[in-house]
This record gives sequence, C-alpha cells and structure tokens, in this order.
Amino acid sequence: MQPAFSQTNCSNPVSLLVCPSVVLTNQTNGGMIDDSPGPCNIAGEDLVYEIVAPNGAQQLFISVVNATAGMQLSVEADTCGGSGCNTLVVGPGNSNVYFNLAAAGFCYVWIDAPTTVFFSISFGADTGSVFVNIPNTQGTPGFDSSGCATPPFNLLKPFYQVRFNSVAQTNPMTLAPLFVQGTMCITTFFRNTTGVEGLKRFEFDFNPFGYDSVSPLQGTFPGFYNAGNWVASQSGSKWIFIFADAAGTGKGDFTGIPDSCLTYSFCFNMTPLSNSPQLTNVKVNLLTDGFGAGFSGWVISGCCPLPKPNCLSGSMPGVSASAQGFGFAFDDPGGALPVVLLGFTAVAEGGSALIEWTTASESNNDFFTVERSTDAYSWFELGRIDGAGNSNLVRHYRCYDRKPLSGSSYYRLRQTDFNGLDNYFPPEQIYFGDKQSIYIWPNPAADYINISGKDLHRLSVAMINATGQVVDLQGTFDEGNGKFNTGRLPAGLYLLVVYDGDDALIKQRVSIIR
Repeated sequence: MQPAFSQTNCSNPVSLLVCPSVVLTNQTNGGMIDDSPGPCNIAGEDLVYEIVAPNGAQQLFISVVNATAGMQLSVEADTCGGSGCNTLVVGPGNSNVYFNLAAAGFCYVWIDAPTTVFFSISFGADTGSVFVNIPNTQGTPGFDSSGCATPPFNLLKPFYQVRFNSVAQTNPMTLAPLFVQGTMCITTFFRNTTGVEGLKRFEFDFNPFGYDSVSPLQGTFPGFYNAGNWVASQSGSKWIFIFADAAGTGKGDFTGIPDSCLTYSFCFNMTPLSNSPQLTNVKVNLLTDGFGAGFSGWVISGCCPLPKPNCLSGSMPGVSASAQGFGFAFDDPGGALPVVLLGFTAVAEGGSALIEWTTASESNNDFFTVERSTDAYSWFELGRIDGAGNSNLVRHYRCYDRKPLSGSSYYRLRQTDFNGLDNYFPPEQIYFGDKQSIYIWPNPAADYINISGKDLHRLSVAMINATGQVVDLQGTFDEGNGKFNTGRLPAGLYLLVVYDGDDALIKQRVSIIR
C-alpha cells in the first residue's frame, strides 16, 4: 500500500517498477499542484507516477478501481512535463485502459481531475516477445467405447459403468433399498492412443429430487495413473474433482503413454429417493489438462494489472484455454452431451441481474435460452443467445436482466440442439429489494472486507473461491457494520454471498490482493 503524498510532480513523482504488476490503494490527487503537461492539462490538482519497465515496453496497462469521480489519464513516454501526451478520460468506478509506448524504457502517467478524486490503481506492461512454433502433441483424447465396461450402464454409451452397493446397474437402474444410505460408484473409460493430453477435472451433477445427502466416499485420494491427488469440492448439487499433480505442473491424471481403457472411478455415499430415470439422471462433465496443444506465433511476456489478468493478447495458450471438454448423462439419449458447461452464475450488478456462463466444448449446439422464475418451478423465457455450433474452445457468454423482479428470483440455462432436443442446467438465485442497499468494500481488498447496511444482525456471509469451495472467513456483524478478515486468503477472485436465512441477498465478486 502506497498512499499519494503532497506536491507530487516531475521533481518528485511516485516511482514504480513493473513487472511484476503494481497495485496502489488509497490514492488521491487532493493536495497536489496543477502542473500536468500544458497541451492536455485541465484545471485541477494533478498526480504523476513514474513507471519503469525493464527491457522496454510496447504497451502500458492501467486498471482504475473504485474511482469516486471521473478523471483524465495522460501518458508521456521517456520525458516528464514535455509538450506531447496521450490522453484518455475514464468515468467513476472501475476502468481498464492501455497506452502504446513504442518500446519506452520509462513513462509518466498523470492523473488529472477538476475535483478531488479517490481511487486505487494497478499497472502492468508487456516487456518482451519471441516467435515460437510448437507442434501439437495433444493426441486424440475421448471416451473409450471398445467394450471396457462389463456390463455397460447404457448400450448406446458403453464408456461408463454404474454400481450401487457393489451391484452393477443397467438402464433403467434399481437403487434398493430407497431412503437408506448406500454407495454409488461411477466408472468412466477414457482413451488417448496418440498423444499426451490427460484428464484434469470431473464434475458430477446429482438431481436433488433423486438423491439426498450426496458426499464423496473420499474427499481426497491418489491419482489412478499420475502421482498426485484428486480433491473434491461442492457447488450446489454438483461435486467437482480436480487433480493436483505432485510435481505442480498442472498435468492431469495420465502417464503420457498412449493407452486405451483408461479407468477413472469415483464413489459417493448417498440416500436414493427415487428409481425414476428422470429424477436419477446424473450429468457428468470431464475436462482435459490441455497439455500438448500446438502453438505458432508471438509469445508476449510481461505482467497484467490485478483486476485484468488477461491483458497480454499474444501470450502462450494456458491449460484452460486449450483444454478439451467431454460430457454425458445417465439417461439422455445418444452419446456425449452436446455442451460441457464450466460455470454458470447469476449476480446482481447495479439494478440489473448479470447472467454469465462458460463452455469447455459444444457439439451440435444451436442456441442457449436464459429463463427466470420466482419459485424455481414455473419458468419465463428471458432471452436467447446463439451457440457456437461445434467448438472445442473455451467460450464465454453473458446476458442481462435489465428489469429484475423484486425479492428472490431464480435464473437457469436451457441449451437446445439443432435437432430440437433440450438440456437444462441447475438454477442460480438472486435477491432484489430494499436489502440491496448492502455495501461491500474495499474491492480489491487485502486484509479486511467491510459490509455495511441495515438489519445486518440477521444476516450471514459465505466466501466462495474459484473452485466452488466455501473458505473460512472470520468476522462478525456489529451495529450495522461487519468486518471480516481476509488476510489469510490467497490472492485471487472470490464470490462473496450475503444471506438472510436461505435467501441470497447479494452476490458480489471480490478480488483479494497481496
């Protein structure tokens, strides 16, 4: 943390070295003199930062967070207070901008505003580039339908097997006895006969009307092929297993030796509530580690401002960007699911509801429909967005409800194939009303998060990390204010949810910085 100080100008700038990226909180132009470069100066107090980038920088990236008023950003390359400058005007709140520097070794960034403004600011830059040409060695990962499963659960999809209390099940299955805890094991048979890409993530989505008290038989257990552990986490009705390899390279659970009939088995304790195929249908999504993806082009090195982690447009493709997704469901017709969904969220953003989702892969996907409900039973179509048809790339979608209903609302996603078949994904809840006057600050946060509003003594708080796990958050509400300790949380993006009983009053993304 580095607060601004009085009379910061070319003789006494705030000097910063990037990369790594720099984050400054509690900044203000208050108390400064009016001395930004003449051609772009506006009347008011000015603040200047001296940015030093090793090896020269082609672009400077700036993120402004929680600005209390609009302001002008001016950048000079290599000189301070000269005759030329590049300017951009940003409004109050959050902004992400960049400036071309033409390989400048250092530059000066002026904050110019007609009134006193308070804000946080983060800087990043690109510091070098190299052209690479890497061949594709991912291979041909996919389900193995060669007869590994004996017997298969579904003759049309012979790449998985289901056992309940050690008894092999076929479609339709019989879970006996009902309303008594038992153990279900789901075994998937995979292959990659020509390459090195392996499995990294499994998701199991259980219908709450068909199963109760679902929990993994083991929350952590060793890999089937690679050294490391599968680690379980829960997100609503979904259980997620992510493989952490012992070497910390991000590799999946695969030796890298081409093979068939690769066997992955996950077991759950549960209480079966039904034998209806519609209620006991389990959706299973798989995601590979993305290793071996080919790449040809310029690789840009550098760092990004914390609120904008993907600023380097030419960087080497990461694990998630090149991973491939696969999916199936117990009782859906045909083979694999047409869409593998990585995430679906609905959050309040101002006076609107923001609905976002991400797909790992799409096959024969015509369009998505966002639906809204007040009771999670009767649904109203809110809007449609075209799908990608066929894709193995990670794709991001969003939709706004500009006129959300007062009180609790539910949003869900419906996916429609080109042949007219529909698939539904579990809903998310949002609350709009008087209790929306709840404020969460600062954001980004370091050691503490404050929550203020009315009737806080009745509320509870949950902090959820990027893998869907609820993390420990120490703190209490006291006389209309809450203060929660985030000092021990790893840096990254989180979802903070404030509850009134079972109602989620507000969901807000929070960035924890270090």
